[in-house]
Amino acid sequence: MGDKLFVKIERLRRLYQCTALSVRVQRSEAGGLGLGLSDENEIVEFLNPTNSTSLQIGDQVISVNSVSLVRERLGALLSRRFSHEPALVLLVSRPHQPRKPYSGDVFASLSAQRLDGSNIIEWHSDLWKARPDAVWGAFWTVTLPAATGRVSLALHRSLLLTDPLHGQTVLELDDLKGEDLNTRWHLLRAKGAISSSEIVGEVLLSVRRFASFASVSPRAHLRALENSDEEEELVVTPAQHKTEPLLPVVDLPDPAGD
Repeated sequence: MGDKLFVKIERLRRLYQCTALSVRVQRSEAGGLGLGLSDENEIVEFLNPTNSTSLQIGDQVISVNSVSLVRERLGALLSRRFSHEPALVLLVSRPHQPRKPYSGDVFASLSAQRLDGSNIIEWHSDLWKARPDAVWGAFWTVTLPAATGRVSLALHRSLLLTDPLHGQTVLELDDLKGEDLNTRWHLLRAKGAISSSEIVGEVLLSVRRFASFASVSPRAHLRALENSDEEEELVVTPAQHKTEPLLPVVDLPDPAGD
């Protein structure tokens, strides 16, 4: 049997057109970046002009030196991982104006694909009302076919008669090494996007690749093969969870605002 893959959709945000940019920033004389940030690490003001020419109000900070911000404040990450770095590279998403967020029903599809992008097998979630302020919680635990070269997570809008693709992100299997659970923001890109920097949203995924079934998904569906002691997974839609409110972010001193 092939490797197993656990994928959970934690959250969606910024379901509108943005540009993803890598921006080099400098610390101010006080040691911070001079940024006033929301709980989601969106820039809401500049406290000093140190980085005001390279960043803009409304920029969403996604990662620092390739370390993803999940629910941690930028200042806390800087103190924990980069306290002695005078310069940093931020990955930010910059919204196009005017913002046109999508807030209707959506569903997701997880596809095992060959290296050329052709689908081998696809699994769908149930419908969900897109809410950036809530946890989605749909997940899959699946057996990857032997020919799988990569995995695609696609988000579809559910309209009256059609289900157009909103955006998708690709998980390269070579990047999923070991059996650690990895949670980070992934960029959603529209099909046929001219530039890889043009995105239409962000999805927070928890992903784990492993060699045998473990307790990562206690509700994984198994059945015994006929006349065999081996087990394989039933192909089912992911378990759905009641929408949960986001936990408040503890307001700690923020070195990014110095």
